[in-house]
Amino acid sequence: MKILVGLGNPGEKYKMNRHNIGFLVIEKIAKLYGTNIWQNKFQGLINECSINNQRIFLFKPTTFMNNSGDAVSKIAQFYKIESKYLIVFHDDLDLQFGQIKIKRDGGHAGHNGIRSIHNFIGQKYARVRIGIGHPGEKSKVSSYVLSDFHKHEHLVLEQILTYFEKNICELINGNDETFLNLLKPFIKFETSYDK
Repeated sequence: MKILVGLGNPGEKYKMNRHNIGFLVIEKIAKLYGTNIWQNKFQGLINECSINNQRIFLFKPTTFMNNSGDAVSKIAQFYKIESKYLIVFHDDLDLQFGQIKIKRDGGHAGHNGIRSIHNFIGQKYARVRIGIGHPGEKSKVSSYVLSDFHKHEHLVLEQILTYFEKNICELINGNDETFLNLLKPFIKFETSYDK
């Protein structure tokens, strides 16, 4: 039993924001493996499914990004799931758009959603960092992450989401390197597995 958590902000106006790429990944996976029914529980939206014969909970906190840890801790405690069985998908400013890195354990690197999760459950969980690029100036970061993906980025965005949908089994089974190796011929993004 595992929990796949997508980070983002709730509400239509945030739906296509760069900050919401974690939500977009979870929603894409739900279309293939889950149902159309999202239950409102644990300060979030939950969709239960089976992937590779494993019971999986797809989860989108509705607490807003900066308070994600509260919701994540509630669902983990209720189902008695250790943090090492959590996989969190989130945007990353330090990576180029489409670049993907996987990290198990480690610091929050200034990401407020990850910082919040660390504060509630510690750092012993998997993080899938999905690059959204950087605006170039620190003063522009807030408005940048809360801006929508440009139309010319949508094709690449759809390729990223489809890749997660098709290969999520590898991540669930802990095959991080295999997941990233499969990504290379699928789409020309730089990938990295942080050991």
